[in-house]
Formats: sequence, structure tokens, C-alpha cells
Amino acid sequence: PAPPETSPKTPPPAEEPARPAPKPESERPAKAETARPKPPPVEEEEDPYADVSLPPKPAKEPAKEPAPKPAKEPAPKTAKEPAKEPANEPAKPAESSVAAQPNSGLGGTGTSGGSFGAVGKAGVRDLGAAFTQAIPAACGADMTWSEIGLGDGGTVQIAIDIDENGRPKSFTVLDKNPPKQLQNVAKRTFGLLQSGTFALRSGSVTAGRQTVEVSATVGMTDKPVTSGGLIELSHAFENGVGRAHFVQSTGREVRFRVRVIRVEVTAAPAGD
Repeated sequence: PAPPETSPKTPPPAEEPARPAPKPESERPAKAETARPKPPPVEEEEDPYADVSLPPKPAKEPAKEPAPKPAKEPAPKTAKEPAKEPANEPAKPAESSVAAQPNSGLGGTGTSGGSFGAVGKAGVRDLGAAFTQAIPAACGADMTWSEIGLGDGGTVQIAIDIDENGRPKSFTVLDKNPPKQLQNVAKRTFGLLQSGTFALRSGSVTAGRQTVEVSATVGMTDKPVTSGGLIELSHAFENGVGRAHFVQSTGREVRFRVRVIRVEVTAAPAGD
């Protein structure tokens, strides 16, 4: 038999020389850092559209407070207009008390009066004319006239006493049983005369008595009725005879005739 093949012997590898051990990091020389050049500064490009000619906007000023308004000068005072004269139609007077007197009918004395005697021109007034004028204003609101029938309203005689100063001091209804509406005429009209000064005759102020006769007629008017008050009134006096009338809101119309029948002077006029 053939001898077994033998592989040629490979020589052992040569031993590599031992590598020196690496030095610790601390012993390694530090690498020199090279300074990097800084990039050049970037120059800002100018805006070709920028308006360099405009100045900066000024700061806003604070709002100014409004100046105070000047005080108004007072209007010049003007002279006051003269007071208007009171209307001829006075206020309703207070009724005077009436007491029975033996053998002389009804009478009374005034304790308070209206301003009727002072209406018109200042001074002494004729008593008969003033009495006639006062009837519509004094009696127009008396609704007794609306309660009686149409036609004759009665007749009555009234005596008015005047003191030495020309002031009315009392009245007397001479009829024994006068109608109620005519009693009211005496009371209301006398009350309206009390603040005046009157003469019995010729403008002379004396004490005395004047007696008048008053008659009335009641009717109806076709004038429209109002809500209240008088529709109209009127008066006139001449030569010792006077006429007066009024129309109430009910349409009742009353007409009066006044006649001076007697004048008695009890003292001489002042200054004689």
C-alpha cells in the first residue's frame, strides 16, 4: 500500500512585534484648534422706496378742555306794564245777615263787602246808579230765579242808609212778605256796595237814606246754554230810573227795573 499523504507543514506565523499600549487621553497632546474666520457682517440693503424726506410724526397732543362759556349778561330791566283795571264784573260778594224788624219788613247791616263800590272812577258815586249796576253781578248766580215760574218776578222797596262819610251802613226791606228772590236781591246787592263811597244827591257826601223800588220779570232766552256762569248782563241808569238784566246758563233771563222813590238827608253836607 501507498503511504499516506502528508500535508506539508506550514511554518508558524512570525510573531508580530508588540504594539505599544495607547497613551491615556490625559497624556495626549491637545489638538490645536484653528480659529475659524468670522463671516463678514451682512450689510442691510437700503429700501429704494423708503421716503427719507418725511419727518417723523409728532406725538399727539392731549385733548384741550373746552373753554368755559362766558356768563350771560342779565337782560336790562324794563318798566313794568301798568296793572290792568279790574273788569266791571266783580266777584260774588258774601251775603249779609238779615233779621226781622217789627213793622219794617226785613233789614240788615253789612259786616263784609266786595270791591264793587271801588270799580270805575275813584271818588263819590251816585247811589241809585251804583245799586242798579250791582244787581246783575250780585244776583246772576242766584239759582232761585230758575226755581220760580216765568212772568212777574215781584216788586219790593229797599231803603239804604248812608253814614256821614258816604258809606252804606244798613239796608231795610220795607215790604212785610217780600218774595225770596227779591230778599236775595237786597242782601246780595248791598253786600257788593259796602266798600264804596256814595252820594244821595248832587255829589254831596251826607248821612241819610235812599229808598228804591225794584221790580223783576222772568223769561227764557233761545241763546245756547253754556256749562256755567252768566251768558250776559247789562245795566243802565238815567234820571233816577235804572234797568238791568242777566241771563243764566240755564237760559233763564231776568230783567229788573230800579226807581229811586225817596231821598232823606239827615245831616248837612260836609263843609257847610
